[in-house]
Amino acid sequence: MTIMAAARATSDAPIPLLVCDEFPVVLELNDERVVTLLCTPSGLTELAVGWLYCEGLIDGVDELLAVGACDQLSRMRVFAESARPLVQSEWRRVITSGCGSGHAIDPQELATLPAVTSDLRFPLARLEELMREIALGGPIKRAIGGVHSAALIDESGILAHYEDVGRHNAVDKCIGRALLTGLDLGRVVLCATGRVSSEMAFKASRCGIPIIASLNSTTSLAVELAGHVGVTIVAKAIGRKRLVYTHPERITGMDEGKFATPV
Repeated sequence: MTIMAAARATSDAPIPLLVCDEFPVVLELNDERVVTLLCTPSGLTELAVGWLYCEGLIDGVDELLAVGACDQLSRMRVFAESARPLVQSEWRRVITSGCGSGHAIDPQELATLPAVTSDLRFPLARLEELMREIALGGPIKRAIGGVHSAALIDESGILAHYEDVGRHNAVDKCIGRALLTGLDLGRVVLCATGRVSSEMAFKASRCGIPIIASLNSTTSLAVELAGHVGVTIVAKAIGRKRLVYTHPERITGMDEGKFATPV
């Protein structure tokens, strides 16, 4: 998007400047409004499918009847065969640390999360190589900045890569892409440029993703949740300050001089 603004505080005349797009998109499921997502208006089908799956409102793409955008991309309409109602508990009113969308994890919900049992092992050197590629960003970051990136990788390379103003939106887009293309989420690493939050660990558990790697740090609740469900968190994945917080056995080729594991 282009806006007219002063490039400098001392400038009198406004000039056209590029900024990243951020729009509210209403998501409807079977003609019922379930959420409004503030997001970058691209990859909206993937975003809708990924968000609905992570929220437990659909159990897979085989339930989908139709997905489409309306009203100049301001509304996504999804029709599914056996969609579950969105449960609105008091806990859902908690404002999360995520941006773009938020899922507050009910303490009772934690006990029902599926364990991630994947036996995936991933070489540290290859992880760093691919994280450096992801750090370069996509077209929005390179042109304007102001967005987060998320990606799904395996040892062959980057399988899905999305940008969004909300880091959880970018994650949902990757998950939606995987579901729509039949990608085995138990054999991939979820990569992110932003902080690993508890909601991101929740999404990994819901999808069976065994490893989350980030260029940034993580949070105490994310570490607690990941440790409980069997997800590996690798933070600050590039450079000598890397940390693996949970289930380090999945990362191969570690060297204590380069990779610290907190107690």
